Amino acid sequence: MLLSKKPYYALQDLVACLSVDPTYGKAVYRAGHCYVALGHHSRAAKAFAKALPMLKGSATVKKHMETAQAAVAAQRDRMLKASPILTAMHQQREGMMTRDVKVGQPLFEFPDNVYTPRHYVDRKNKMHYSALLVYPLMRQTDFVQDWEEGASLADTLAMVLAKRPEWDNKGIYTPTTVTACWQR
Repeated sequence: MLLSKKPYYALQDLVACLSVDPTYGKAVYRAGHCYVALGHHSRAAKAFAKALPMLKGSATVKKHMETAQAAVAAQRDRMLKASPILTAMHQQREGMMTRDVKVGQPLFEFPDNVYTPRHYVDRKNKMHYSALLVYPLMRQTDFVQDWEEGASLADTLAMVLAKRPEWDNKGIYTPTTVTACWQR
């Protein structure tokens, strides 16, 4: 299938093969090639890295893994250069990770003309960053442009919800009734 330029179907066959024998290195290696053909370079790099010990450190597998890793890095660099907003978001994420804050993948991208997120460390060595509060049941959000490290959610909600939001007709969203879910 891969030779016939149908990488999606080849990948399906390889997944079926690997469900029977997950240690079959050649199938993992060929799955890496399918991912490359589909443009999923990060998945390809992972597949090649997994196949490398299975195929006894094959120089060819190592070369393909390094090529896929380079493609991932080049794609990230192109994306960051194309948008100063994404660059700022990436810097903010890296800054938080250096402070041992576990950060997941971004949920959205800011439109170019709306806001450029920024983070900084003040004189007291406290980090300031932006945050998005999401009220999923109401399909509403609040954007906090400058949240200081160490500020409690209760204090921030008291500030944000001091006046009843116009979308909260019943007045059920107050600092004492809102519960938070923090996902790491």
